[in-house]
Amino acid sequence: MCRSSERPLDRVMSGLQDLPGWLAEQPADQLGEIIIKAREIIDRTEAMAAEATGRFEKAGGYKADGFTAWSPGYESTENFREAPPPSESRWPTS
Repeated sequence: MCRSSERPLDRVMSGLQDLPGWLAEQPADQLGEIIIKAREIIDRTEAMAAEATGRFEKAGGYKADGFTAWSPGYESTENFREAPPPSESRWPTS
């Protein structure tokens, strides 16, 4: 059971542990609503993670932990080139 003294991420992980068993008990023809709700949860989680990542990056967190050290030039976009136009693509179009 979730306790309010637990961190929110711990409560989420606790709930996720219960999810597979609960899903297995649900009738297949009623999974549509559950799938939609799961996608809503994923979308909200991704938005929160993106916001946290932005704050971490802005605070210099990646540089502080050495994350960018493995790839010289990763910090800037000068080493990236744009993809060729579709007409120059190596994949045939038909």
